[in-house]
Formats: sequence, C-alpha cells, structure tokens
Amino acid sequence: MKYFFTLVINLLLVSSCFALDVSIGEIKDSRTTGSDFDSYLKLDLQLVGDEIDLDNIKGVKTTIEKAVDDTGKNLINTEKTSSKFKALNKFTRVKNSTTLELKNPRRKAVTIASLSGTVEVFAPENDPESIVVVKNLSQHYGKSLPSEKLKNLGVNLVVSDPKSQAATKEKNKAALTGGMGSLFTNFMTLKPNQLLFEIEDPKGSVVSYEIQDSNGVKLETAGSMSSGGSKRLNFRKNPPKDIQLVVFVKTPKAIKKADFNLKEIRLP
Repeated sequence: MKYFFTLVINLLLVSSCFALDVSIGEIKDSRTTGSDFDSYLKLDLQLVGDEIDLDNIKGVKTTIEKAVDDTGKNLINTEKTSSKFKALNKFTRVKNSTTLELKNPRRKAVTIASLSGTVEVFAPENDPESIVVVKNLSQHYGKSLPSEKLKNLGVNLVVSDPKSQAATKEKNKAALTGGMGSLFTNFMTLKPNQLLFEIEDPKGSVVSYEIQDSNGVKLETAGSMSSGGSKRLNFRKNPPKDIQLVVFVKTPKAIKKADFNLKEIRLP
C-alpha cells in the first residue's frame, strides 16, 4: 500500500453564495500487480471555509459525478457511495476532511485526471428548525420520544437504559421477533454507562444525534456499535439523570452545497 500526502491542489467551490477551499490531503493507494480484490484508493477531501464554522458541522455528504485516471479508467465505486451524511474527520491527520473511496487506478496511471462532484455540509447553526431537543430524557427511556416534529417527519426514536431494556426483554421473552433493534434489545445487555438508540427513519430525515448534559455540553463517548437501525453508545461516565437528547434533522436552510472540480491529482 502506498501513501501520499499533499495540500498542493486548492480550488474555490462556489454554489448559492457558499464558498469553500478544498484540497486533497492524504491518499492511500493499494494497487498491486495481482487481483483487484481488497484493493482500493482512498482520498481525504479537506474543507476550509470562512463562511461557516466547520467545527459545528454535524454531517457532510459527497456526490461524485466524475472520477477518471489519466488512462481514462472510470474510478467511481458505486458500492462505496452513500446517500447519507457522515461526520467530518476531526481527529485524523487531515482535520475537517471527508474520505472518498474510489476504484483502483490502472497500474500505469500517474494521476487522477479529473475528479468532480458536489459537497453538501449540514450546519444546524444556520437553522434552529433543524434542531430537536428532548429534555429530561431519562423520563422517556424505553418509549417513543414525545416530539411532534419527529413524528411529523415519520421518525420513531426509542432510547433505552439498562432498566428499560430489561423490561423490554421481559416482554419479549415469550416470543422474540425480528423487529426494530431486536439484536440489541433481546440479546445484548446494556451496562450502566451505555444507552441504546433504536430509530425508524423511512425518509432519512435524521442526520445525527447526541447526548448533552443539562447545560447543553455534549457528553464524551467511548465508542459505539451499530446494527441496522440500532446503535449502542458507550459513555466515559454513567449518564446523569438530567441529560437531554439533541436530534439534528435535515432542513433546506441547514444544508449548503458547493461544486468541486479537481484536475491532475498526483497518485503515490
């Protein structure tokens, strides 16, 4: 595997009065002379902009329209594309970046001749309507959250602690079903520092969610595990009783788009 790190390429992305500087950071190239199995090309697309606080971005989505190497090979990997927002890389070598996964270039390729598409960033600070706060979350453990906004979006979200999970297990003991979150609900026991999130979101409205203390400070997490629509979050400390849940949902005002068009990206 070859690694390459560059900040040479910088372009201005402009769309709907929104500008970003983009640069290609680290490139990981696993080309071999043998089979293409398990081979890949990963690029970190770094974002820098004065018009938006990147530290407050809760999600980024990249749509690749064109990706070809200098031999003309199409590098778009449809198996690795996603329509969902994902978190920015904040603790990697290239901060405030998102990783693109492409097909392997041909062995004789020297550059990615053209890479173009659209970047969408989700910044809830731009629209209060994109933020749903559920205070005193512990009062609603094991039940659908009482939020009219989430219900209107078709979102059903249940948060469980060890006690409410045990009660659900007891109800399901007679006949386990393959319903929402059954893997976690029925077979995995939560610890005091863990919470289980089970979500049904048919419209894909939810970008992310987080747990905060009563003062609005995000609780530190220590890893997570996901299966389908279920996610188990581990916290560094046992969550206090007065925590609140903040759910970030898509709205037009919270999403900014910018086009990018990069040329002659040097391969390692």
